[in-house]
Amino acid sequence: MKCILLSAGKGKRLLPYTKTKPKCMIDLGKTNLIEIWLNKVSKLKFEEIIINTHHLNKILKYEIHKINEKLNIQNITIINEENLLGTAGTLWSLKDKINDDFFVINTDVYAEIDLEKMKFAFSSDNLDCIVAYDYRLDTNGCGIIEFAEDLFIEKFIEKKHDNKPGFVFSGILIFSKNIFKLLPFKEFSKNNFMGLDTGYHVLPKISKTTKGFKINGKVIDIRDECKLIELKKYIKEKFI
Repeated sequence: MKCILLSAGKGKRLLPYTKTKPKCMIDLGKTNLIEIWLNKVSKLKFEEIIINTHHLNKILKYEIHKINEKLNIQNITIINEENLLGTAGTLWSLKDKINDDFFVINTDVYAEIDLEKMKFAFSSDNLDCIVAYDYRLDTNGCGIIEFAEDLFIEKFIEKKHDNKPGFVFSGILIFSKNIFKLLPFKEFSKNNFMGLDTGYHVLPKISKTTKGFKINGKVIDIRDECKLIELKKYIKEKFI
């Protein structure tokens, strides 16, 4: 199994923090999100860890090399996107390089998640996808998931919705290797799948064969300055 760490976003809502650093590199007090995720995924013995970059890619590439000097991960591949492809555009552009089921993790999210348990849950059922989710009172700017009783997705509402408490897509999922045959998205292929989005284009098409995996630990996505401050405070308190 491979793991893709999505790290290419421009982080416009986090300016001026992202003027000189990608979102996943913002200082959280002696660490950052790309280091936290590399430390976590390096323990799962993935065949390959693919990291996509775009915004300030040279700075991020150097940071990854620095982190790797400490962690000594042998199987990292860094891919720079000249044009930002989108959360699913990246995946589909790599379809010829992926020959197995694969993890996808958005690195602008902090999540206390057991990836081994999620992997086991995925392999236990014949699924096209499993998505990690958590419950939030504030769902503004998030994709909301409505589940059937068996935890298959009944409905996925991407971002534009009333800000009501509910289950939220955490930005972590596993796809079956068959996903590219099931959803070829030929209409996007001519432009290297640019603009293909997981929430808008992919999940709604496979909801009946996609299950949820509940995250019981802390989840904070740094979508704005308030969330960044919340995460910095939590990290400081956690590691004191």
